[in-house]
Amino acid sequence: MTDVAKRVNVLPAANQVPGKEAQFQRPAIRHAKSFSDWPSAKNTLTTDSDKSDNDETGSCGLALARRPSVRKQTLPNLKDKQPKGEGEENSVEPPLQRRSTRRATEKGVRQQSGAAHSGSVEPPKARPRRVSVCAFPVPESSLHDPVSPHAPGRRASFGGTSTADPDTCGPYAHRKSVGSSAVLPLERKLSFVDCSIEQIREAIGSEDSEAEFHEQFWRTVLAGTPSIEFRVLQNRTLSFWIKVFNRWQESGNFDSSKVPHRINLQQLSQLTNIPSSKCLGLVKLFDPNGFTRYSKEKTQANADKLKISMTEMITAGVLLSKLISSRQKLRFVFGLADLDDNRFLDEHQFGGVMALLIRGLCSAFAVLGDEGITPRTDDIRKIVKRLYERISALAARRLWEIALLGSQQDKATLAQAIRDRQAVAVAGAGAVAGAEAGAAKPSAKQLPFATLQDWCFGVFNDPLALPYMLLFGRFCPKEQGEDAGMFEVESDLVVLSHTGPAAIPPDADLADGKMLIRPEVITAREIFKYCVSLKNWEITPRDVMRDMGMDLNHDFWGILGEALKKTASESRRGFKPEFFVFLRKLCPIAQTKHLRMFQSWCQQYDDLAKLEEHAKNNRLALVTFKEENSMPVLSRNDIAILEKQFQAICPVGLGRNCISTKEMAQALNLPLQAVETQFAKFDISEDGYIDKHEFITMMCPPGHRLPSMMGVNRDILGSILASDTRMAFNRLTEDASKFSGSASAEKSSISSPLQLTMATPAAARKQVSQEMWIQWNMVFDDLDTDGNGTVDLQELKMSGLLSLDICEQVVRIIDGGSSGFDRRAFLAALLEATQTRRSGFCRGMTDELPQLTRKSTT
Repeated sequence: MTDVAKRVNVLPAANQVPGKEAQFQRPAIRHAKSFSDWPSAKNTLTTDSDKSDNDETGSCGLALARRPSVRKQTLPNLKDKQPKGEGEENSVEPPLQRRSTRRATEKGVRQQSGAAHSGSVEPPKARPRRVSVCAFPVPESSLHDPVSPHAPGRRASFGGTSTADPDTCGPYAHRKSVGSSAVLPLERKLSFVDCSIEQIREAIGSEDSEAEFHEQFWRTVLAGTPSIEFRVLQNRTLSFWIKVFNRWQESGNFDSSKVPHRINLQQLSQLTNIPSSKCLGLVKLFDPNGFTRYSKEKTQANADKLKISMTEMITAGVLLSKLISSRQKLRFVFGLADLDDNRFLDEHQFGGVMALLIRGLCSAFAVLGDEGITPRTDDIRKIVKRLYERISALAARRLWEIALLGSQQDKATLAQAIRDRQAVAVAGAGAVAGAEAGAAKPSAKQLPFATLQDWCFGVFNDPLALPYMLLFGRFCPKEQGEDAGMFEVESDLVVLSHTGPAAIPPDADLADGKMLIRPEVITAREIFKYCVSLKNWEITPRDVMRDMGMDLNHDFWGILGEALKKTASESRRGFKPEFFVFLRKLCPIAQTKHLRMFQSWCQQYDDLAKLEEHAKNNRLALVTFKEENSMPVLSRNDIAILEKQFQAICPVGLGRNCISTKEMAQALNLPLQAVETQFAKFDISEDGYIDKHEFITMMCPPGHRLPSMMGVNRDILGSILASDTRMAFNRLTEDASKFSGSASAEKSSISSPLQLTMATPAAARKQVSQEMWIQWNMVFDDLDTDGNGTVDLQELKMSGLLSLDICEQVVRIIDGGSSGFDRRAFLAALLEATQTRRSGFCRGMTDELPQLTRKSTT
């Protein structure tokens, strides 16, 4: 019988009153032939595991979370004392009758139980009763211990003194264990990201308790579907909207004061080149009152009274298009509010952006005017003021950190940005001085587009930016699971102008289905290298199959053959072949951003070997870590013996408490060469001598560990190793699957919906507790013995928490190198290991930085 079945099959003694045991162990009672034949309680319960000790399956234990009382109590029908046939179900009784039946049944059970012990009545053999058990094998300890690392959805606690298994740590420590009877609220994940609206609300509330989260509005935008009337404008290209913007500005002679902000039905049709019959649906969304008036009486006067906000419509169309990259969307919307074209936004202009975003999306989703969904004007003002001040503070903190801790190149870049900002401010002041009298002066505080963009894309790790980041993530184009717009540079981004027509980019994104996929890019690169090695570009599919083992699809070879012919012609004319020029011939519609994306794919493919090696090294280190945890600790007597041996070897009168290689070889009567090998490994200080600590570490018997290799500090370092091992293998599997197809595979087989799902944003994670945060910083202080703000490899080895080989691997995990790591890298690794976040903290920015750097500056 399995451990799980044994726990479920715990029965009360025969003289114990049924129903008084724990709810989890409550037995289910079956029918008996008569009251007098009622069995004793100890024989009324059997499980599926009684049939087979090797059977560990049953109904899933997740049912406990859906319904507290999973194990139903089947009661006998007092009116019908006749035995039921085989497989016959019990009749369903009304609730009141079942309640009275239960009382009578329990009374009868107590009477028969007492009679059975007195010897007057011999209970018959109980019929077997199946009881639901967990479908998955769960260790017995996990049913007791709420912080057991083996409990599903639990994380090992690193706050105690016990050494927990770090490989079982998970990101769901806040959830209940399977054995709990608490009912968990169901949180429906969003379709495009591993996150729910509830998580967003909790993250924002924990970050800023006074911030108001308009849940119904964001639920509509992130989980709803735009109105059917808006489909005429959805998924339009960037060039379409720039043309519409240019026509709109041209109607006012590119003078912001003369451009009409609201247009009627006829103007809308002219600006968008959409028939009036289809534009009428847009009027219904963006001017519902006017549409109602026009529907009652379709006159020209009512048609002229229709007023549609052009900026709100353009904003909604740009944001909801899956043919425009996220960076282009932000730049376009920012440009609508940037009337002075200086690529900065003050608080008033930022408020205009937020108003356009909220009202435009409400119109597109047909909820404009719904008081339960649409935020009020006062609410929008509060949002604008709060967010603008917050972004300004985050940006100032980042600049302060660059000035304090940045490299020389970062400081030079910062100085140049400040000079550019001053030049823009001087130009703006001149523009204001020459403006008309009575014109409003812009605010002195302005934020550049780049800072606002970083906030929206989650660079600051701010939970208040979560809804906006997910908005762009939901409606962004995907090229093999990636937004090609992330490979755009500053010169590729759109620049709107209120004084002249904006440049119109090409519409390469219209050619859907012709873009290369990952396996095709890698195959093309291998064939390109093959041709370069042969110095021959006139090859056939048979040559590729014979020499490279690639059986190419006929369609792919058609475009590949044409690119090879063009390259061969250029090679005969003396042009040196280049791979990205070759890709241009292979995919003529590819823009510069797509070529950068192809380059990123090639680098990602080349990094698979390094990632695999890193994952294997992590796994070896983790196995060693676990084996060390199971070793016995070296006793104090054994340590005292080793200390005496060290004192016996250490020479007296030389003024040093350490031994050399020759002294150790002579004392141990070993060859000098054999001693030098071990000496170099355990000479942690690298001073050419072995001190007492290094000697004890070197002489520790195999199968034992030192007392320093236990405790909370070791558990914390082990959690980093276990988490990175798990993530490395997951990343390796995910990245390898992206290249698992071939040039003959269909695109649908390469990109699955699961691969297009975004991971949980870091800003949506649970907050790390203050106690845990303090403990992590104390661990770093213990490791940083010289107090310079960096833990190098030597300090980590001297701590004795880990074996020497594992120390090197942990350093590589935390900071990617082998020299050491600073406090921020250490804390970031722990946040990643525990899947938590810290308010105001990111890898390059933390609220604790002023306090933590004071020690090094003094």
